[in-house]
Amino acid sequence: MSSSNYADADYTKFTAITHWVMTVILTATAAWTSSLLTWPWILDFHHPDFNPMVALPLLLGAVAVRELFEAVRWTLRQRRFGTSTMVLKGSGSVRMGQVLEGQVRTARPLQAEGDILVVLKCVETHQFREMSQGGDRTHKNELFTVWKEEARVAPAGLDTAQGIPFRFTLPKAAGAPIPPRAPAAPASGPYFKFKAGIMLPGFRRIWTTHDMPPIARTWQLDVSVPQPGTDFHAQFIVPVEQD
Repeated sequence: MSSSNYADADYTKFTAITHWVMTVILTATAAWTSSLLTWPWILDFHHPDFNPMVALPLLLGAVAVRELFEAVRWTLRQRRFGTSTMVLKGSGSVRMGQVLEGQVRTARPLQAEGDILVVLKCVETHQFREMSQGGDRTHKNELFTVWKEEARVAPAGLDTAQGIPFRFTLPKAAGAPIPPRAPAAPASGPYFKFKAGIMLPGFRRIWTTHDMPPIARTWQLDVSVPQPGTDFHAQFIVPVEQD
């Protein structure tokens, strides 16, 4: 491949940093909420002095432990495998219906114990709004895979440091159209979530109760290599031009 090809590093290091940040935030929040509660904590539901708020720091602590586990796992993966690079054939972007071709080059050669799995998928972000008790609107984002294709690469005679080849033909369309600015649906009342999403396997569309369009769409390339001990995994964002 020529030097004019598009190249991008994987998100292993970024993912590890994200989990470390979340661990610190959750731990600090759990410690702060714990300081606001009267000690000793009473966990007996039938006790007259039982305070249900004691469940909050316990829940935050549990999530912090899970984030810590993920942070350590992704950090060890980064240290063991280094940073991989995705190299795309061409100037750096591909349009719907065209061929996506390139290589994923690992920082050091891998000894694969089986076929290498390369997955290209289209992920849409949908926003769900709801009304809180005080009348304020809150929202959360949920991800839905609306298109996916897999390819397996035989490891025999393959030097992963020189490149794991892949080739996909993008569909002409995937998911629902994204408008320049998604309209906000009117609230139906407090405690009522007025938007719901349903993803049916085998279909490329997401149906919602108000047919709200997605707020973002991302194309991801995932590469997994079975390894002795910790399996190799890398994820890349593919620059696909949306029509």
